[in-house]
Amino acid sequence: MSISAHLNEHYDADAIPGKKIECVFCGKGTLQINREDTLAKCFHPACERFINLNQIKESYTGSSHELLDQICVDFHRALLEQQGPQAQSVYNYLTEERGIHETVIKDSMIGVVPDKYDVQESIKELIKGLEEKKNRANEKDKNIIDDEISKIANAGDKLQEIIDYKKGW
Repeated sequence: MSISAHLNEHYDADAIPGKKIECVFCGKGTLQINREDTLAKCFHPACERFINLNQIKESYTGSSHELLDQICVDFHRALLEQQGPQAQSVYNYLTEERGIHETVIKDSMIGVVPDKYDVQESIKELIKGLEEKKNRANEKDKNIIDDEISKIANAGDKLQEIIDYKKGW
């Protein structure tokens, strides 16, 4: 399924590849669909959400890929929140000392670990959704979902360990 087909089917949008439409997340007329129909990105400063082909696969929702994408968004948002006259910040280091243009930073999925970031908080809703899915599943699928829950929990623990170890870096 293409991005425009997904937007039309799930959000009743009037999406056409290569065109700009009303964003399905923020309602502004700033959601651009690329000509290849593989990506849609909102360019409104308060939104900046995007949809790619991986995200519209049925297997994406409730997966570790969805979790990692959300963590990337959280880290990117934390970097963008550092804009301003703070004496020392990663954002200022990138723009002033390394000479990276603000637009490049904004459009790239780079970020910083937010202060007091709790991976378990990010995982909680995902695991809750998987538990609900498991309750409706047959025995074979229950085992698959249990494995996915276990993978997500283990990955979350490892990531939190790394974040805690690198605090202040």
